Amino acid sequence: NVLSVMLPSLGLLPDVSLDQHFLVSSSQLSLVVESGNIRPGDHVVELGAGIGTVAACLPRHVPHTLTLIEYDPRLASILRDKFPHARVLEGDARQLVVDCDVLFVNLPWEVTLDSLHARWRTAIVAIPDTMDALRALSDVGMTDHVTVLEREDFSPAQDEPSRVVRLNRRDGVQ
Repeated sequence: NVLSVMLPSLGLLPDVSLDQHFLVSSSQLSLVVESGNIRPGDHVVELGAGIGTVAACLPRHVPHTLTLIEYDPRLASILRDKFPHARVLEGDARQLVVDCDVLFVNLPWEVTLDSLHARWRTAIVAIPDTMDALRALSDVGMTDHVTVLEREDFSPAQDEPSRVVRLNRRDGVQ
């Protein structure tokens, strides 16, 4: 795949200690992005932006602003070069609160819940494919199933499949 060629050419390998797995399936990327229902003028934030595979699939015909948050300084540098129109923040998503309209989250599960404290209308979140994970999100918003991401949809492959859900913020929850 393109990623297996691109990362080494940049002198990079995914950092397993940071649980880096990049979504590379074009059909799954399309489903994830479409589920955000991005509207003209929306502010879109991606937590755990990696090398920008989701950001690269955002609709170009719908004007929006984009903020990418990435913990790994190596990848944040790539994002700045690849997306000069975007605001790129480097650091821990749990500490970088950015209110937005549409939030995309692909972080390790132990970080995900602590990263949903910003204000948002819709969040597209990758979670473990378990009932416990779905229950944990039910306090935050109404969940709709988007897709299941198989191990092979990522490079490198994840250990387990993950579920992508759309969260619509419950009234009064901030």
